[in-house]
Amino acid sequence: MGSRCLPLLSGLSVLLALSGSDAENSGASCLMCPENASCSNSTHCVCNDGFQSLSGRSYIKPHETCEDIDECTAGLSKCKKESYCRNEIGSYYCSCSSNRFLNLLARFFKLDNEACYEGSSEETPFLENSQEIQRNKRNKEHIAKMATQMFQKMEEIIWAEDLASPGKHENSTLGIVYEIKRCNETSEKTFLEAGNNTMDINCTDAFKGTIEDRSAVALVTYQSLWDMPNGSFFNDGRGTQEVKLNSHVVSGTISTKKKVYLSEPVFLTFQHVQPGGTRTKSFCVYWNGSEEGGIWSTEGCHHVGSNNSHTECKCFHLSSFAVLVALVSEVDPVLTGITYVGLSLSLLCLLLAALTFLLCRPIQSTSTSLHLQLSICLF
Repeated sequence: MGSRCLPLLSGLSVLLALSGSDAENSGASCLMCPENASCSNSTHCVCNDGFQSLSGRSYIKPHETCEDIDECTAGLSKCKKESYCRNEIGSYYCSCSSNRFLNLLARFFKLDNEACYEGSSEETPFLENSQEIQRNKRNKEHIAKMATQMFQKMEEIIWAEDLASPGKHENSTLGIVYEIKRCNETSEKTFLEAGNNTMDINCTDAFKGTIEDRSAVALVTYQSLWDMPNGSFFNDGRGTQEVKLNSHVVSGTISTKKKVYLSEPVFLTFQHVQPGGTRTKSFCVYWNGSEEGGIWSTEGCHHVGSNNSHTECKCFHLSSFAVLVALVSEVDPVLTGITYVGLSLSLLCLLLAALTFLLCRPIQSTSTSLHLQLSICLF
């Protein structure tokens, strides 16, 4: 019995050894899985979530590659219809907002929000409107920081090789219109127009006299930003109330990464979003951005003039600009006239009373003396 079991045991040992060797070899083959793939069951390579092979097979060979799946364009995302889907390498995210500024930011920065996915019971999107931003200081600082980065990013996009061709352009995806012009050595002034806003700039001054073949200037109008960053990001130190953005935000930029200081002003003309009036005061502002955030500032920008539809500004630097408007309390001329007439009559009566107490000797007494002193004090 024992002698018959020995061959069986030896055979079983050989099978186990062979299976172990196969497992090790399979595991070794998994070590050669391509990028964005992992080993499955120690036998086969499979593409990671968010990736697929060009062949479409689930199990891939070591020489195959795993490409990113664009869930947004392929219709595989779980974003709600009103949400914005942005693809990332190996994944995607959803953002949604009724605020156009935040929807534009979502194209540059990750504003992931669970309320924007299908099946979510939440109804209020992240930072739904500008009023919520004003109430939440932390959110406001975050938006200011992202706005600064977005303006910088937009200028980089404008001057990209494939977009920096002279002429007028429109990018509906980014919500901008812009015009690019080459600087001409024979003409100092260069006039640009984008979205009914204009800029008049001295190219020789901007490039400090070193105009080259590719020297160019651009004016960008952000058609999606007229409500943000709004007047809550402005503080003139005078306690101005009810400040609102009354133009589209525009950026003036040149084809150089150097910081530009101008000796001659750039003239900008803004079309109003809403008609102006006699009860308004306009401020020419630029976005003063920093690593910590940014604010609207009037430094280096001056108000030239305004009418019902446009405001003209002059600035001594290039940046992102806008027009803010503040409501001014209207003075009623009738009430003003009544006030002056009433004060005049009161002073006249006090003067007559004082003269009466002073000159009429028959009525002079301690009481009239007190009345005289009181009349004099009331002047």
